[in-house]
Amino acid sequence: VIELAAAFIRALQPEIVVETGSYTGAASVAFGIALARNGNGMLHTIELDPACADAVRVRCAGLPVTVITGSALDWDPPRGIGFAWVDGSWDRDAEIDRLLGCLLPGAVVGIHDTAPHHYGWNGYSRNQGKYAGILQPVTLRTPRGVTFLEVCG
Repeated sequence: VIELAAAFIRALQPEIVVETGSYTGAASVAFGIALARNGNGMLHTIELDPACADAVRVRCAGLPVTVITGSALDWDPPRGIGFAWVDGSWDRDAEIDRLLGCLLPGAVVGIHDTAPHHYGWNGYSRNQGKYAGILQPVTLRTPRGVTFLEVCG
């Protein structure tokens, strides 16, 4: 799933990528490598745990990655996000809402752990009126589940 998300970064060529929930940095490294191969763009990855954030900084040294220690819900995201990976708090809706005004038309948001047996994010179903005409979802049946949202232009 991380390779699929990194492929979106390679294909979309975003200038700004945001990841919530770095944990050990597996996705952060893959996204940083994708941006480096693109020759442009920056990843802003947010991790609440200071020890994990420090480990991600080490793993991503030399890549176009900025590691922010703190909560994605308290962080002010930059405008112009072309790709976002939501994998931080279990309140996926709040993280998406936090990013929504900063996403470019046509941007893609990946939400990890959306399988019913894992987390089962159903924020789109619950908030269809709120997201109608703004987000278009595609859910893939991977072992842990992943949903991609396209920001409608």
